[in-house]
Amino acid sequence: MRHRDMLCIGSALFLAIATTAMGGDLNPPPGQVAPTNRVILYPGFNNLPVVIDEPGSYVLGGPVLDCVGCLNPLPPTSGIVISASDVTLDCNGFQIVGAPADSFNGIFIDAPATNVVIRNGTVRDWSNTGIIGGSGVTLENMRVIGNGSQGGGGIELSSEARVVGCTVVNNNGAGVFVGYGSVVEGCTASGNIGDGIHTVIGATVNGSVVRGCVARGNAGTGFSLGDGTVASDCAATQNGAGGFVLAPGALASTCTAALNTGDGFNAVNALVLGCSAALNTGSDIALSFAAEAINSHDSP
Repeated sequence: MRHRDMLCIGSALFLAIATTAMGGDLNPPPGQVAPTNRVILYPGFNNLPVVIDEPGSYVLGGPVLDCVGCLNPLPPTSGIVISASDVTLDCNGFQIVGAPADSFNGIFIDAPATNVVIRNGTVRDWSNTGIIGGSGVTLENMRVIGNGSQGGGGIELSSEARVVGCTVVNNNGAGVFVGYGSVVEGCTASGNIGDGIHTVIGATVNGSVVRGCVARGNAGTGFSLGDGTVASDCAATQNGAGGFVLAPGALASTCTAALNTGDGFNAVNALVLGCSAALNTGSDIALSFAAEAINSHDSP
């Protein structure tokens, strides 16, 4: 009997240990449960910058907050710094919030880092640029608001960027600025002090693509399209320095420009195809240096 009792006690003890191990922590930290192959980041408060210096998949478990009005504030810093290539960061709906008068960039992707994907978050109130990085950066479903009080703007990326489904509002410079070979799709840029969406000039061989975007109420041009850029199905309204400005080799197709201060379309050795313009204070469609307008019309 004693031997059997010992076996029973041993079995029960083994079962208890195994059950605890498989069940995990009974009091897990807050935040959504992520797949085991993702690193969950818990930035805390006034604990910046959050540094990602190894490749991998990361998800925010809480907001990133610079300290506004703290007794012991941090020296000016960025919110998140990514220095490794091959990184995916899911902001998980959280905000990355700066101190407008005393901070750097919301998210800074160090120039050597490439193949970086950032999605699903809000970056606001940073003194310099909301999100800034080098080549090969993808942004998806990001909201970038009220950055650049000390200079900078909303989104500033180098070549071969992808900016998809983003909203860029009330930044002190350009809303979206991208280098050659980039794609900007399904984005809205409004109320920015610079251009709404700007693709770099001087990249005729490898131009960018802008499609399905809206630029509204920006102090600069709605869309400033660099050499070789193709814009399609875009709308520019109520911008302060014209709707569309097209550099040589650029193309605007099935786009609309209305109620802008200045020209609706201003094309220099570029093509305006199947577009419409109305009620702009300058020319609805202004062409120069062998520019063409085909199947496009302005207001009577």
